[in-house]
Amino acid sequence: MTTTPCPRCGGLAPLGASFCPFCGGSLAAPLAGPPSLAPSSPGHHIVSGLPTATYSEGRGAAPPTPGAYAPPGLVSLSPPTPEIDRAALTYLLWASVIWLCTGAVSLVLLAGTASLYSVDTTSTGTAFVFAPLFYVVAVISAALSVTEVLLLRAAFHRLAPVDPRFSTPSKLALLLIIGFMIVLIGLVPVVLGAQSLSGCVANAANSTFSGNCSGLGDLVAGALLLLAGGIIAIIGYIGCLLGIWRFGTRYGNDRFKVGAVLLIFPLLNVVGAILILVASQSERTRRISPGAPGAPRV
Repeated sequence: MTTTPCPRCGGLAPLGASFCPFCGGSLAAPLAGPPSLAPSSPGHHIVSGLPTATYSEGRGAAPPTPGAYAPPGLVSLSPPTPEIDRAALTYLLWASVIWLCTGAVSLVLLAGTASLYSVDTTSTGTAFVFAPLFYVVAVISAALSVTEVLLLRAAFHRLAPVDPRFSTPSKLALLLIIGFMIVLIGLVPVVLGAQSLSGCVANAANSTFSGNCSGLGDLVAGALLLLAGGIIAIIGYIGCLLGIWRFGTRYGNDRFKVGAVLLIFPLLNVVGAILILVASQSERTRRISPGAPGAPRV
């Protein structure tokens, strides 16, 4: 006798029967399939045609397929674009150029120290006066330094949305600007106090300061501002060096890292700025695209 399997229990029922002799189920219509259930964590199921997770293009993750199982932690990430990388590298390139200009101004300060101030000694006292060239060089150096930090901050801030490693350096660069401004404010009473304090010297043989010297208070207040601003600026400067180091990690170029280390040391910081300049130019002109040589490392 010809039989047919029951869709409910699998028992063999006679062909043409309306009900299964084993479970009593109807043999007239096929049984509807069970609904698709999506399991919860640690992963989730992607129902056909309705993917519940997105993928990161260009970061090694494949797009989801219908019916596939998505591992936990799969999130949507904006892929870095060549325009963003080139813009950040351009900012860093100009920051290194300004760095070299600032180093040149520092050399002028060291070479022309004698022409930046004058000391007049008389029978009644000693007068210490800064020359106009000192103020010109100080203003130029301050403007270059602020511009340099703003360019560094722009480079870090440009990459921060696509690379979270640059978020902290971007914030610390602002801290460097704040500390630098405090130092500039503190230099004003220090300069004024130094000039006033020079009048407290009675003569060359008796170089002692009186307790009621008018410039002593300005000098102390300025020194405290310099100390506070210097500490804040050092923290921010470390953050900028960290950001430059991470440029080397992102693009696989060790010249960024070597340059960041050399920026710590006086005189050698000029070599560091040159290395960063060369690395920025080479990476900026390279065709940066996902999977190509020199592509960002994430």
